Amino acid sequence: MVVTGPTPELRDLEAIALENATEGCVRETFGAVVAAFAAEHAQDPDVQRVLAGIAADEARHAELSWAVDAWIQLQLEPAARARVAAARDAAVQRLLEDGAPTMPAEVHSLAGYPTPSESREILERFVPALFAA
Repeated sequence: MVVTGPTPELRDLEAIALENATEGCVRETFGAVVAAFAAEHAQDPDVQRVLAGIAADEARHAELSWAVDAWIQLQLEPAARARVAAARDAAVQRLLEDGAPTMPAEVHSLAGYPTPSESREILERFVPALFAA
């Protein structure tokens, strides 16, 4: 079978590093933390179990992103590393500014999803831990 269609555009290493830093290192890591929080606070045992699995999966994605980041940093020039760090900082700042989406009360209680204030508290703890690593 021959697949036809547009050829995917090749990206340079810095573009890959930028996406990995923002989507992988920041968003996947934060997603793992939120899923773990929800698993711990969910009222339904089945929901707890599913969310714990999601948290573990997200944590594996984040771990891979951080490993890629460590390798890719060695490949980049200093100016590119600085742009990647700035993009990571900006992604964290967007999380802080956007906050958590407002969910119905049942989602917060039944599924353990953090309220906006809990999400903000998680972020305030998450940011120093993220950059300490």
